[in-house]
Amino acid sequence: MMKTNNSLRSLLGITQQDMSLLLQVNRSQWSMFELGKRDLSLPAKKLLAELLTHIQLAPTSHKEHSNWVNDALKKELEHKLSENQFHQLCIAKKIAAAEKKHKTQLRTWQLKEFIETQKQKNNSITAQGLKSMALKTETAQPTQSLILLKRLEFKQERLASEQLLLEQQLKKIMPHKD
Repeated sequence: MMKTNNSLRSLLGITQQDMSLLLQVNRSQWSMFELGKRDLSLPAKKLLAELLTHIQLAPTSHKEHSNWVNDALKKELEHKLSENQFHQLCIAKKIAAAEKKHKTQLRTWQLKEFIETQKQKNNSITAQGLKSMALKTETAQPTQSLILLKRLEFKQERLASEQLLLEQQLKKIMPHKD
């Protein structure tokens, strides 16, 4: 009797406390009933039978539950997709700025190399002009800006992949319209 009653409670998906509250008996009475040491009152038995009948006849409500779950899941996926698209826009702006910065640093670096070769040739650029340009180009590190740019591009690719996955999941839960 214990396994049967315990499985009844499991079928309903509730605890002993919840079951006792539903049947309007105290928890120890329900526990004793599960152990087969006590019987339930007639009103409690009747209510238990009604609960079980409802659960057995509920396949249509399962569909409603499934629709509710799908609606909630759809909302969550749409929210995640919206967030993803926002992040992609932000990353695109950061990539544009990083590309601009990298090009500037690369040009500055190339200018520095040109200045160094001109120093060695002792060409027409004045010593003061060379010194001034050399100071400005000292800080240029095109490798750092390139690394930042590549990180942002990688993040953009990850977001694009995530977008595809979210869209696939949305298609799976959306009802097919033929």
